[in-house]
Amino acid sequence: MNDFNIIKNSIIFILPLLLLCCMSEPKSEEAQVREAQEEGNIEEPVTNYHLTGSNHISWIGTKPTGRHNGTIRVSQGFLSIRNDSILGGRFSMDLNDIHILDLEKDPVNHKKLVSHLKSSDFFDVESYPMGSFVLTEVKSYSNPKDIDSDNFVQNPNSMVTGNLTLRDSTLSISFPSKVLLKDSSVQVIAKFNIDRTRWGISYRDETKVENKIKDKFIHNKVNIAFDFEIEK
Repeated sequence: MNDFNIIKNSIIFILPLLLLCCMSEPKSEEAQVREAQEEGNIEEPVTNYHLTGSNHISWIGTKPTGRHNGTIRVSQGFLSIRNDSILGGRFSMDLNDIHILDLEKDPVNHKKLVSHLKSSDFFDVESYPMGSFVLTEVKSYSNPKDIDSDNFVQNPNSMVTGNLTLRDSTLSISFPSKVLLKDSSVQVIAKFNIDRTRWGISYRDETKVENKIKDKFIHNKVNIAFDFEIEK
């Protein structure tokens, strides 16, 4: 086999792998989504644990030609705890504080993408500057997985449920997480996918035929991750 044929066969073998990599959405736990749940009243006494310092949720979005990853600042948050049981909590996200990590060294395109994410195509920050997550239930959960992936929490021990509000939509989501109760703090680690269109973020929706034909779609699933240390 001559050198030309070797190169040609190598390209034929490698190209589908590259395309598959670019076109794949992040593989992670899929959050269970349903109608918003009623928030129960929490009776005293409880101990409130609060987020301290700078906290962010991380996100990954993908499209056929690549991906972006970044952060959104969590401006405040707390958990209400009694006898080592988490009874409730609330976290607020500042959608004016979006950062694109993969464009840190490209300020022009960083500014352009941040502006687009803040526009009505995505979060519509002018009308809805804040997002929120209101915790409604934390249950014991056991489903050990030996998955070699950064997009999964290893050995989650809790199923967390709460109402997620983005734009003018509120839906309940449930996702596995690792909750570690310590002497004076609680650590909560989670990684999961949500379908952005459920909250009205439908720009270049991948289910639309016209977007598919033009190969101009953005995958609807977005990966969300956080690792919070919440202190007494």
